[in-house]
Amino acid sequence: MQHALPPRVVYVSSPEARSITDRLPSNIGRSSIVHSLIESLELLTESETDRNAQGNDAVRARVALPLIATCQDLLRYHSPEYIDTLFNQEAMRERPLKRDKPNFYHPAQSRGPESDSDDNGDEVSDFGLEDDCPIFDGLEEYCKVVAGGSLTAAREIRDGRADIAIYWDGGRHHATKSKASGFCYVNDIILAIIELQRPSVPSLGSEAKVKRLSKIMYLDLDLHHGDGVAEAFSSNKRVLTLSCHLWSRGFYPSSPEGQLAYTGPRHPAPAAYTTLNLVIPKSGLSSSNHLRLVKTSIKPVFEAFAPDALVIQCGVDGLTEDPCKEWNLDLAGYGETLKEILSWRKCQSVDELQKAPLENEELSYRLPTLLLGGGGYNSPNAARAWAYFTSIALGRPLAVTSMLPMTVKLPEAESSNGDRQQSEVTHIPETCEYWDEFRPSFTLDILPGLRRDENSEEDIQKIERTFAEYAAKLRQRK
Repeated sequence: MQHALPPRVVYVSSPEARSITDRLPSNIGRSSIVHSLIESLELLTESETDRNAQGNDAVRARVALPLIATCQDLLRYHSPEYIDTLFNQEAMRERPLKRDKPNFYHPAQSRGPESDSDDNGDEVSDFGLEDDCPIFDGLEEYCKVVAGGSLTAAREIRDGRADIAIYWDGGRHHATKSKASGFCYVNDIILAIIELQRPSVPSLGSEAKVKRLSKIMYLDLDLHHGDGVAEAFSSNKRVLTLSCHLWSRGFYPSSPEGQLAYTGPRHPAPAAYTTLNLVIPKSGLSSSNHLRLVKTSIKPVFEAFAPDALVIQCGVDGLTEDPCKEWNLDLAGYGETLKEILSWRKCQSVDELQKAPLENEELSYRLPTLLLGGGGYNSPNAARAWAYFTSIALGRPLAVTSMLPMTVKLPEAESSNGDRQQSEVTHIPETCEYWDEFRPSFTLDILPGLRRDENSEEDIQKIERTFAEYAAKLRQRK
């Protein structure tokens, strides 16, 4: 039996784009740190990967240059009034605003008193362009690059040129149709999902027909609720949004639509049970519970919905050492969660499974997947995480230290102390331009802190029971 070829991975980036995305006030300079580390770890190539290469060590992601989104691209979701205001920075600056110092780790805490807006009841306040979403030099360029990068990645998948497309500067999940929010000015995720569902455009000289991606599942792994994306598709039966996040009163965005019981339009509406929230009720979430819930709660929903493509927002603000200080995820554990999700395949009928040659099963049923960035306010750790995730997407994970219990099986790792799994570590290459940012360890590791997971077994089981019900409801729709 032939071994399946490694996935075709596209990585969207350019030096020009990163210099623009570096300007985001909540993540100044993060983009350059991320891409510099990934390049120094030799995970990228400027040309097509040799698909006949012996051994996975030769596999690298093909770099695709991000397109610059046009206003027409942005208007596929955002309102004309919002885009006009967003790009009219000179007029906006003429209106002085009273504003508190933005809190770039907890957006809700940066909101000023309502009375501050009394003399500024104009488009600046109406469209959310203050506080956690301040106006900054190069805002128009930034919005067009962020949206354009995600559109580029989506087209690579939609048109059949890639199995996995990566754009770590995307994932801005809070922006709504007419409002900036939570450091997000345009919602590139919504635009990418719309793009995925459009008819494919064949490559020049190619006669191959690509199956249209009709049903899309969006999975949000950020610490915060992916409210903007959920709102946009809440009445669309062909897009299932599932956000795994912390929810508590006062924790941004803390909307009622982000609670566990919320499922979108009520049955018998066609889109019932396609807007879901896997709500972590308490702080300190561990990697083991994170992985458990993906397997026991999210996978059954995935199987019931049977999407044609998967979009994953890989926010890393739930990692230990992030300034948000809410979850306690370590890098190896988060990586296991991503490995689990990327192992999921298209759900085929029994007849299709019988007809497919076994040696081609991996290629035939590999699910087109878009990986996007998101939150993460410790820039070196965001770089560590997304570099590791890139290597996982390529099928050749870099070595990191695992602290998961032995009950969670990790591939090619041996126990060194009888109850924990350990592995080699990956050192930060000295060729990385931002090598000094990774002190003191100069490794890829992000180990868990000492914080206890406050989520009890009862809390976890409640989520599992709820999602078992949701999966059953989705199966009944067919």
